[in-house]
Amino acid sequence: MFFVFGVPQLYEMWERHQQIETVTLRHELELDALMTLESPSKADQIRIETLNKIISQRNKAALSKDKTIYQTIGLVFFLGLMFVVFAIDRRKLKQTKQIQYQVEDSAQFDDPSFDTVAQQTSWNPLHPGGSNFVSHKLKKIDSNRIKVKKTGTMNIIGWTFLLIGFNYIFFEFLFAYQTDLLFMQGWLKNIQLFFKSGGIFFIIGLFFVLRWGQNSVFDKNMQQFKKGGQQISFSNIYAIQLLTEFVQGNSQGGSSYYSYELNLVLNNGERINVMDHGSPTHIEQDAIVLADFLKIPIWSRM
Repeated sequence: MFFVFGVPQLYEMWERHQQIETVTLRHELELDALMTLESPSKADQIRIETLNKIISQRNKAALSKDKTIYQTIGLVFFLGLMFVVFAIDRRKLKQTKQIQYQVEDSAQFDDPSFDTVAQQTSWNPLHPGGSNFVSHKLKKIDSNRIKVKKTGTMNIIGWTFLLIGFNYIFFEFLFAYQTDLLFMQGWLKNIQLFFKSGGIFFIIGLFFVLRWGQNSVFDKNMQQFKKGGQQISFSNIYAIQLLTEFVQGNSQGGSSYYSYELNLVLNNGERINVMDHGSPTHIEQDAIVLADFLKIPIWSRM
């Protein structure tokens, strides 16, 4: 819908901008001609003063129009890029569903009902909320290392917020610089301008990129699972837990969905979340691969 209605409106804005540019050019030519007069009359002097004011105002208006046009072009570009990457990632993940993993008997789903560690383990969601799309997946680096990495969808969400915010901030501050507003209004007003223009989007995007920027790694060489600052010894990992969470939509009409957690269960019953997203097929496949890699059982209540 945005591309159907937004692009024609953008073209209309550009046409109006070109018309203003044409009128301004005529005024500038008239002003240049008047400025060459050796003895301008009183009427000529009044006209020169009037043209200077008109041209100054229209130049500011033109800069403001340029700012809006470039901001809109940037928005269309980044939203289009997000759509393309999202479509490519969905296609890849759909193809991945067809992969059949060959695993040993030790990696089959086990019944946790009679396990003493399972009796100490909570089956409530470890990370309430989750996502309704595939946010993370396993990637085998080599025979001794498996990485938990973000999908393209997860990456593009963070970078889209970041780049759209930067797009609006950049052109807003460029306009303020070109009109000397940046130096006249002081640092407090400039901070307000940052947040009013696109700072909130920029900060949200930065949080997404930095918060989920580091990938977790299972490393057989080190016999450790590394997640951020955490380092968990393989000998302390007892089982893999799979569970389902129903995420209720908000009162403003947000849709409800199911999210699925893959957690590591430690010897003392404590849990560490590995991934939490909306595809049971992918999370079960990743659990089987990981269980075979670590030689531990899978407990599932999905």
